Amino acid sequence: MPISFSVIQPIVSLIGDLFVDTIHEKTTKERAISGFTTQTHPGINDYCVKIANLTLFDATIAFISNGATPRVATALVSEMFRATSTTVPPTRLVSDLSEARLAAYMRCVIAYNLQTLADVLRQKWTFSLSFAEVKHETNHYIDVGVRFCLGDDLHAFHILCCPLPNRFNKDEIVRSIYAVLDALHPSWKKSIIAVSTDGAEAAEVAAQELLVHLRPESSGALMHTWSGAHQLDLLVSSTIRTVLDESYFSSLNNLITFLHSQDSFMAETKSPCPKATVSSWLSIWAALEWLKLYRIRIVEVLEEKKTGFEPSAPWWILSMGLLEFVRAVAKTYNRIQGFTRLLSKQVSLLSELLRTLKRLSGCKGPITRDELGLLSQWDLITDGNYVVRKTTVQSFLTGLGSFVYVSANELPQSTVDGVVHAVSTLFLSSIVGLASIVESRKEPSAGADELCPVLPNELVKLSRTDFNRVLRSHADRLSPKMSCEDLDRTEEEFGRLTEACYREDVFNSSVQNVKSYSTFANAWGMLRGRFPLLYEFCGGIGSGYPGSFSKSVNFSVKGGHTELFRIRGMTDFPLEGSLHCQQYQKLKGLTMSCTPNEVAISSHLCR
Repeated sequence: MPISFSVIQPIVSLIGDLFVDTIHEKTTKERAISGFTTQTHPGINDYCVKIANLTLFDATIAFISNGATPRVATALVSEMFRATSTTVPPTRLVSDLSEARLAAYMRCVIAYNLQTLADVLRQKWTFSLSFAEVKHETNHYIDVGVRFCLGDDLHAFHILCCPLPNRFNKDEIVRSIYAVLDALHPSWKKSIIAVSTDGAEAAEVAAQELLVHLRPESSGALMHTWSGAHQLDLLVSSTIRTVLDESYFSSLNNLITFLHSQDSFMAETKSPCPKATVSSWLSIWAALEWLKLYRIRIVEVLEEKKTGFEPSAPWWILSMGLLEFVRAVAKTYNRIQGFTRLLSKQVSLLSELLRTLKRLSGCKGPITRDELGLLSQWDLITDGNYVVRKTTVQSFLTGLGSFVYVSANELPQSTVDGVVHAVSTLFLSSIVGLASIVESRKEPSAGADELCPVLPNELVKLSRTDFNRVLRSHADRLSPKMSCEDLDRTEEEFGRLTEACYREDVFNSSVQNVKSYSTFANAWGMLRGRFPLLYEFCGGIGSGYPGSFSKSVNFSVKGGHTELFRIRGMTDFPLEGSLHCQQYQKLKGLTMSCTPNEVAISSHLCR
């Protein structure tokens, strides 16, 4: 069944300027937009896109969104039609899926996605931008996304990836972002409330440059936020991969694989051992917690089965040290996420973790070179301005359990020293990296802490005066979408929320049970219908919080998308096509969560 949808002229021009491949396709702007036809209706200055073979289109987009290259997508679609005995000959499909057709399909998806986002952004009172440094295969990019509240939740979507580092400088990145957002929402500079980053250096540089351009044109304070949770995740993952060698993870995975094969033991534990991956320290934490819980029975099973790959005593000691380390990190990691963790709170929590790691390992620092020279050197391990003593770390390890204490005393000191050195380096490297993050974030960015609480349990802690002050500080942003009467009703809804918490015990209990790391949708739940204007206001503010969104697209999909397309446009067209294909279905279903009062954002789609 064919479909058609409308696309506004600025988006069509954008596709002709940005999303082209001028080398392999020999694509000019005119050819890139040749599939977009001008609407014939009087007074309408936009374009229409028609897709004749919807089945072929949907199948191709689905395969590409899951990492298939265009050539592989062609083969998979042909095999799919052959297997289902379709009336369309597979040879016909292969010819239909030419390189030009695939490129046209990708541009159709990009056009649909951008048009949908344009419809959303033009009806929202505010939204935020996100910057993240990502890696795809061997290339690095700045992933630019938009975040907004619609329906019953907050949403994040990718809009553009800018290649790094040689092909683009920060000015060109800003120009590309301006080009996209100007096409989506002409008044976006007045509506945007925050720019958040994952904390990576390249993302920070790009965000700072954008903010320099935006602040003179912004309506009210423009916040710059960053994700301390993401920075912590990167630091810990990198440190663990650097300090622990391949043999450690090989033993860990062999042990887990063996235990999963022991049906009787798995039935006894009533819970399978979590799988651990090198790239996820959280999975390592979960696996080590489980292994420690059942350590005694695991040792008995290994001795009974005589597998030959039983983990050694040093491996167990190292695992217990690693477990204590990731426990401390995980406690902070869980607390630092969510909607109540502003920049100052994140710095405070990271500083608290820094003190905890120093206390556990006995680390001293920062110290000067002169102070270092006064210390006895025989058992010191140093990293920059921080030092730990191996004897202190060994004492820390032997205090983790009697079996560690006994094992350490039975092993040769040279073997124990190897484990102690690994654990010392683990703590020391993390402390140095964490100290660097904390130091770089001691000076808050302008306006970063002006984001008010957005979860009901935190919101009700504000006085009515404070809330009214916050609301009125955003009056310029709100005015295009909310009348003065709406602002008054929003203040009244806040008053009714606080009054209900005071007078209704059951209501207050449900509100106070919300955690800071709860999702926005779960936190508001049924309150959304009871306080719609307050919800809309908090949703707009909530879009500026970092670390409260899952990734909208997956840059880790394999596929070698440059196989059929060389990259020379303002963005990597094959990668952009794949990323937009990934969120195509989600954007199609975006209106499912809308209330009757919200504008139908898919009105441009006609089937």
